[in-house]
Amino acid sequence: MVVYLHGWGANLPFEWHQAWFEHLLARGSAVLFPEYQDGVDDAFVVVPYDLRVGLRLGFRALRERDVPVVAAGFSAGASFAFVYAANAKRWSVPAPRAVYSIFPVDPLLIDPGLDVSKLDDTRVLLLVGDHDDVVGRQGGDAFWSLLGAVPASEKEYRVIRTTDDLLADHEAPTAIHDPVVRRTFWGPLDRLVASARRSADR
Repeated sequence: MVVYLHGWGANLPFEWHQAWFEHLLARGSAVLFPEYQDGVDDAFVVVPYDLRVGLRLGFRALRERDVPVVAAGFSAGASFAFVYAANAKRWSVPAPRAVYSIFPVDPLLIDPGLDVSKLDDTRVLLLVGDHDDVVGRQGGDAFWSLLGAVPASEKEYRVIRTTDDLLADHEAPTAIHDPVVRRTFWGPLDRLVASARRSADR
């Protein structure tokens, strides 16, 4: 299962996310898209409460508690994926086996007390873009620092670099019909899902 956490204001699953979700569904993954933002004027500080409710409702509706979960998110959602992972046990929801964080915002903006140091059995892949002028590398660098206690074998920090075929700005992941974008952003999630499934079968 993939829990996908949307970017700020992009709370409709039928926008650019839909093609990616259809891809995941075709590969055998259920997709949970929890609603955690009612309006554009919401504050980051209230999101964890709404996210907890959305996750509980979603898992209850899907009745999938024994399948491996990968948390994936973009921008603000990339940071809230860590909030979910860090609080899963306390919220009584399945913990993700991996966190895929694409261009995260600074964790200080969403939860200054966020503790991700105990995610030592959770695979983490952090992505930042070299031409991202919206969130830049600040969020990625901050999370990487917070993950200092996590074993090196369980985490990776990847800088997506601009090429002739890809402008690695903040909107790059939304160009879902571009095969380069699909390889760059969809491929890693596919591999994380496959790895989570293999580990569940052991």
